[in-house]
Amino acid sequence: MIKSILNYNNEEDKKILSTPSCEVIDIKSVEVQKTIQDLKDTLNVIKGGKGLSAIQIGVPIKICICS
Repeated sequence: MIKSILNYNNEEDKKILSTPSCEVIDIKSVEVQKTIQDLKDTLNVIKGGKGLSAIQIGVPIKICICS
């Protein structure tokens, strides 16, 4: 699912973006796989996008993808 990308200039988003992210314990978990798919879907619609991290879509776990 395509997600909104948080903006550090927005005070509400800034609080989320400043949240420390957690380690991924089980890469095969349903939650983590859904987040990875959301990152892929979102990155695919960003013109010129090269990478995206989970915290940028509001999920505080240590995952990023690059294209």
